[in-house]
Amino acid sequence: MNYRNKCGYRGISAFLILLMLFIFVSCQTTPDQEAIQNKNDVSKIEFETQVKDDDETLMTGERLICTKEYENGSILSVETIIDNQLSDNAVEVSLEPYSFKNGDEMEEIVQLIYPNQEIYQSMPQRTKEQYQSQILLLQNDIYRLKAGMPMREGMAPTPEEYRAYEIQIREQLIEEYRSAYEAAPYEEHNPADYKLSVGDECTYCSLFTYQNNEGGEREEITFYNDELGSMLMVERADFSKVYQGNIEYSYSFEELNTHKDYVEAREVAENLIEQMGIDYMQLSRSGGENETYGFYYVRSERGLRETYVETHLGSSIVQTDESIAMKLWQPEYLWIVISRGEIVKLTWNNPSIKRGTKEVNLLSWDSIENIFYKQMEYLLTASEYSERYGQSVKINIYHVELGMVKVLEKEGNGYTLIPAWSFIGKDEFISNGDAGMETCFLTINAIDGTIIDRGLMY
Repeated sequence: MNYRNKCGYRGISAFLILLMLFIFVSCQTTPDQEAIQNKNDVSKIEFETQVKDDDETLMTGERLICTKEYENGSILSVETIIDNQLSDNAVEVSLEPYSFKNGDEMEEIVQLIYPNQEIYQSMPQRTKEQYQSQILLLQNDIYRLKAGMPMREGMAPTPEEYRAYEIQIREQLIEEYRSAYEAAPYEEHNPADYKLSVGDECTYCSLFTYQNNEGGEREEITFYNDELGSMLMVERADFSKVYQGNIEYSYSFEELNTHKDYVEAREVAENLIEQMGIDYMQLSRSGGENETYGFYYVRSERGLRETYVETHLGSSIVQTDESIAMKLWQPEYLWIVISRGEIVKLTWNNPSIKRGTKEVNLLSWDSIENIFYKQMEYLLTASEYSERYGQSVKINIYHVELGMVKVLEKEGNGYTLIPAWSFIGKDEFISNGDAGMETCFLTINAIDGTIIDRGLMY
C-alpha cells in the first residue's frame, strides 16, 4: 500500500467496510399527534397505531412479531428476538477522535504483534523488492487465468468471459512495474524510528518486517491519522495463505464456543485487546473454520455495543452552502484474524478517547414500539420510498437491537454515543421475491424518541 503521496485511501478489507457515514445534533422530537413525520417538512397522515403490549422494558430473548398490509399494497413484516444487553443504568458517552503519536506507544503496539522481531522503516518510495514481488504475483495470476485454475486465496473467481481482459490488465501492469523497477532504489533496512511523516492528506508511519525474521515474505505495518480519524493496519504474509474469502458470521457464539480452536483463538484476540488497554471493545460477531477465525470488536458501554450497519435509509452526505461534502467520523472497530494461534491480520479503525459519561433514562418499550409502527407507516405509504416502490414492496424486519449510536455534538468537534433502537432487515419486491441488501430502516433515540439519520449523524 502506498501512503507516501496521497493518504486519502480508506479501504479496509473485502468483507468489512466498512466504510460508512455526519453536522449538528438537532434531532427532531417525535410529535405527540397521531401523525409522525420524518425530518423533512411533509404533510401529516393519519392511521391506527398498533401496539403489541404494555411492557415497560423488553430484554434479550423476547419475541416481536407483527404483519401489517397497508392500503397501497405494501407490507410490513416483523419477526425477531429482541437484542438488549443493557447491564446497568444507561449512559451517554462523550467521545473525541484519537490520533496516533510518535514514539513509544506505536512501538509497544507493534511489539505485541511482533514480539522479538526486527522492525524496519519503510522508504518513502517503492523499492525494487516491492516491484519484483508485485510482478511475481501478477505473473502467478496470469498463469492461473490461462490455465482456468482458481485464483489466489482471497480473490474472487473470474468468469470465463472476463479472463482475457483480466490477463491484459495484468500484462500492462507488469510492463509498468518493470519500467518503474529500473529507477527504484534497493530496500534499505533502517531500524524503525516510529515517527510520523506528513503526506498530502494525512500523517503516517509505514513500517515493515519479514516473516519469521528470516528474510521471508515482507509484512506491512501502517499507522495513519487524517481528518476522518486514525487507523492501524497489519497484514502478515500468512494471511493470504489462510484467507478463503469472506469469513462467515452466521454461527452463534454458543456453536463456536464448542470448538477448542475457536476458544483458543478468541483468547489470543482478547489477550491482545487487554494488553493494548482497550478493553472497552466488545466482541460483536465472529466466525470461521479450519483453525482460522475472524473477530470483530466494537466499543461497548454497560453491555450495549455500538451498532454497526452496512446500509441505512436517509442521507449519506452533508453539504455546506458551498456544496463541499463534510467528512464525518467513521465507526470504531477492531478486526482481528487468528490462524493457528497467531495474529495474521489486524485493522483498528478510528480509535477514540472517552471524555465523560452521563446516566440517562430510557423510554419504555411501549413508547419505542409506538414510534416504530408510526414511522414505518409513513415510510411505506407517504414517503419518497413509498412513491418509488409503492405496492410492490415488503419490508421484513428480522433484527431489533438496543445499542449505542454515534451522533455529532451540538458544539465542538466531538461526538456522543447514545442508546438507540435499530430496526434492521431487508426489503423484498413482491412481484419477483428478490431481496435487497441488509438495511437499517429506522434508528430511534432511546432517550427521547427522536429519529436519528445515521448518514447525517443527528
